Amino acid sequence: ISQAIHSFSQGPVEIEKLQKMISMLTVKGYKHEAVALLETLLRTYQSEGFDRHPDVDSLNDQWQYIRENFLSVGIHQPNFLPWIGYFHKIYVSDVFIFHNNVEFTRKSPTKRTLIRKHPGSAETIYLSVPLKHTGDHTLIKDLLIDHSVKWQKKWVNHILNSYRKTPFFDEYFPVIEDVIMKSRDIESFSEFSIQLTKSILYILGIHKDILISSQLPVSGEKSAYNINLVKYCTGNIYNSGLGARKYQSEEEFTRNGIRLTYIDTFNYLERNKAAYPENFLNGVSIIDTFFHFGKEFILKIFREYSDILNGRRIL
Repeated sequence: ISQAIHSFSQGPVEIEKLQKMISMLTVKGYKHEAVALLETLLRTYQSEGFDRHPDVDSLNDQWQYIRENFLSVGIHQPNFLPWIGYFHKIYVSDVFIFHNNVEFTRKSPTKRTLIRKHPGSAETIYLSVPLKHTGDHTLIKDLLIDHSVKWQKKWVNHILNSYRKTPFFDEYFPVIEDVIMKSRDIESFSEFSIQLTKSILYILGIHKDILISSQLPVSGEKSAYNINLVKYCTGNIYNSGLGARKYQSEEEFTRNGIRLTYIDTFNYLERNKAAYPENFLNGVSIIDTFFHFGKEFILKIFREYSDILNGRRIL
């Protein structure tokens, strides 16, 4: 990308050569880089006053084609302070949908997360958001926080006690504390957990198109619902967690023109534990990784595993 921009700044370039390079990037799995190059070239034309240049239409057409034909979608239920695998799914997706229009499962990690029980210990404890009484078929979008339980200060203090001596605590704790304490003014669990997740995405510098399933004119059952959500976004790639393999049919996705990609972040991290610091814990809340190792460590993991998913590196 930098070479292309440098060439452009030196004078006229053969736009066809650049477009071939952009196509090659896209096919090889570097879609985001290809789109970034196109957008930079279009901004450059605009800044030079060439908005009506013939190349602009050609570049816009290519930009639109890549966006429409190589668009990936990730879908997941809103979770309270989820682990880094949750955020990796968002990282590799062009569009991410918080799927709050499905039934709440009591044994799921929806309302709870794992953090360290004591400073420096590998022993963990659940932090859980208390909810008002729910029926057997309550949808996640209808879950309400039980404000009769003063849990916010308790969990903030536990996070403080467990992580205050970690290298990156001062950098990230104020944001986490602020969002948790503000939940006292929020009734909807879904709204709160989505807000908290967006705050962490902001810290990571991850900017994606975010949608909420209950706000979309889409319905269905299990994998059919996911297919309909992907089609609503005009996506043709669905980034799925490995756990969904037991009920999803790859043939069903293929019939609908969608490529099904399974992401197994947990086992990827397990296989690569030797490359990480000794006190790295897999499967716990992302705040544990933030406080101990910082956002650059997390983003490095995301980039490396994404390269493997796209076939740019061998596992």
